[in-house]
Amino acid sequence: MRVLALAEEFDAALIDVPSSSIASDPVLDVAVTSADSRRTIYRLVLAARGGEVTAREHTPSKLPGFCPQLHINGDGTFCLGWNGAGLLAVEDEASARLWWARLHGYLRLQQRARRLGHWPDREWAHGNAAGYQNEAEVAAAQLGEDFIEDLYADKFEATWCGRIHPTHGRMLQVFREGVPIYKVSERHQRVLNSRQACICVKGDVKRHRRLRSCGEHLKLAFDFALALRNWVSAEDEFWRALAKTSATCCGRSATCRLRAAPQLEPETER
Repeated sequence: MRVLALAEEFDAALIDVPSSSIASDPVLDVAVTSADSRRTIYRLVLAARGGEVTAREHTPSKLPGFCPQLHINGDGTFCLGWNGAGLLAVEDEASARLWWARLHGYLRLQQRARRLGHWPDREWAHGNAAGYQNEAEVAAAQLGEDFIEDLYADKFEATWCGRIHPTHGRMLQVFREGVPIYKVSERHQRVLNSRQACICVKGDVKRHRRLRSCGEHLKLAFDFALALRNWVSAEDEFWRALAKTSATCCGRSATCRLRAAPQLEPETER
């Protein structure tokens, strides 16, 4: 396992060396230093599965054994990112260093989340929703820096219109800060009124090209709308499916959708 060779450099020590010839997952004590210089020791089990290295707490104590809202999977492994982004494989020393950096960053975020009562950073959606999130981010980034910034700030919403249009079928309306900016037709798989000014930042410029003639923005607008709606739908489906299982809320995140009790007031971050 390539990451073990760098353990000492990343303030980790192997504490359980398998003595038999039977393969066993290594156990390490990993020291994480927070912004206020406090050191916390996490006893973790690492496992190599294909090209991916997973980590979980040896015996859940400092962290919950499972919490989707804190990005801890059902088997206790840490969700260090979305695998579809192609960044989780450990193939060489460079990717092993990246893995360790991501692990330390993840554990620092866990420390902040414990104080705040919610995940303190931009995060991947759950389950299949992460793929749609990625599609929305890719489209938004190509529509302009302001577009992707507003997406990260949760300023966009895509909702189905209440009535079925006789020609266009169901129509999806995209809102930006509560203001409708365009519609798409589900039946025809296109943006309605492509003659409007482009939705990119140049759309406010007098005599700017229309949406249909502003590069790839017409297609990107459609892709963004569908991805945005599918992202929300897939996230809702994830929580609906989880609610049908025996999973219970660990109580550490005030924003957890499994939480049945009234939300706790998060602590003020210091």
